[in-house]
Amino acid sequence: MENAPLNRSAFGPTRRDAYPIMHRFLLARDLAAQQDVLLIGNAPPEGVALVAETSKSLTWVLPDSQEMQQIPGVRIIQTRSCTEWLLSENDEFGLVAGFGIGQVLTIDDNVEALFDAVRHRLRDRGQALLSFSGTPSFSAHLSSDNKGMRPDLAVRHILEKAFTNVRLLGQGTYSVSLMLPLEGRGSGGLSTFAVSNEQVDGTRDFNEYI
Repeated sequence: MENAPLNRSAFGPTRRDAYPIMHRFLLARDLAAQQDVLLIGNAPPEGVALVAETSKSLTWVLPDSQEMQQIPGVRIIQTRSCTEWLLSENDEFGLVAGFGIGQVLTIDDNVEALFDAVRHRLRDRGQALLSFSGTPSFSAHLSSDNKGMRPDLAVRHILEKAFTNVRLLGQGTYSVSLMLPLEGRGSGGLSTFAVSNEQVDGTRDFNEYI
């Protein structure tokens, strides 16, 4: 996407906050091309609109305690529990994307159950793009089997139990934002994905390079 104006407040209060979030949605937009897509959790409307640009259809599910904004062409569902909704549905998706996983979990949810529910909603050869960090909100929802583990090791363990062909990416923000494989670089599916940024008179222009 070239010269896409971005509302600064939509992605975070500072350049450092907004830039990595935009990067995740650009990656999701690339993977969403001509797919039925399920987006889980709170998200900036501009990010959701980016994914809707390329997807065949887009369903956005978020907890009923979180605010949302209507977006043309996007089916929006608010529910008490994203995990319960996933288990009750029969629809299958080519891509399931969720950013800030710890924020979508209710007091009754745990990470393992959510990931297992995501797996059940994926089509054959579908992809899940999940973003999370080792924050207290995330760690509090680990099962007792994983609570004692370091957060990054717990995440790896849970993903490898729920999914096949797991690929872990690390993200850092410098003069550009880069997502690179943490292991097995040069093998497998995802290309290196980066965006560069300029700020001109309060407007952000993002260019995408693959």
